Amino acid sequence: MRVSAASASCSRWITPPTSAGFGIKSLLEDGPSIPRMRFFEQVESGPPQASIRMATNLAICLARGRATLIDMVLKFTVSYLEDSLAVLRYYKTLGERAMDQVADEHLFAMLDDEANSIAIIVKHMTGNMRSRWTDFLTTDGEKPDRNRDSEFVDPPSTREALLKDWEAGWARVFSAIEPLTDEDLARTVTIRGEAHSVMQAINRQLAHYPHHVGQIVLLAKHFARDHWQSLSVPRNKSADFNRRVSAGEASQR
Repeated sequence: MRVSAASASCSRWITPPTSAGFGIKSLLEDGPSIPRMRFFEQVESGPPQASIRMATNLAICLARGRATLIDMVLKFTVSYLEDSLAVLRYYKTLGERAMDQVADEHLFAMLDDEANSIAIIVKHMTGNMRSRWTDFLTTDGEKPDRNRDSEFVDPPSTREALLKDWEAGWARVFSAIEPLTDEDLARTVTIRGEAHSVMQAINRQLAHYPHHVGQIVLLAKHFARDHWQSLSVPRNKSADFNRRVSAGEASQR
């Protein structure tokens, strides 16, 4: 299950797994304005800080009527644009689920002097998003005011500021792609003066953003250590996952 939220303050996909742990059951079931949800009845122990953060976000959004519960499953489609948007949303969610599992200080920690922190990766991604997707069809994707080198230093100093930039960046991506039609895919756009079809420009970012989300996941898993909650198929659970997908109990996306 996923939680889709439709306001600025609850705009992220909030995805607390059933094993997210401490605090979820009481926040969702004990508050008078929070609906009872049977799929959270199995509450296991997990990292308290991440669990409380996810549970609190979820409870607030539900209580304010700004979130609804929906299934997010792989949808069969032959539409390039529809599937591109689905893949991008999947990786946005994956990055958020990873960042939710680490303490604030780990967002800014570097493994060595040459490494990038999660916060630096996010700053670079959002800088790229602003440049590539602002006036996507009518201006070059490398904007004159972009300073790419600056994206690798001095990231936002708090989780809240970092996620605000993250949301703004992804909003630009989706607002640029969602209005497109199949006829637009053959149109020409430029990036650093090089001509791309719209399809090529989208593919370029479909490779770029998951690459960096993978880095975020790797760093988050390193810092979460034995508190890590798997974002895909848990170790030694492949056969069970295959069975659940075949039975329609789980989805591969």
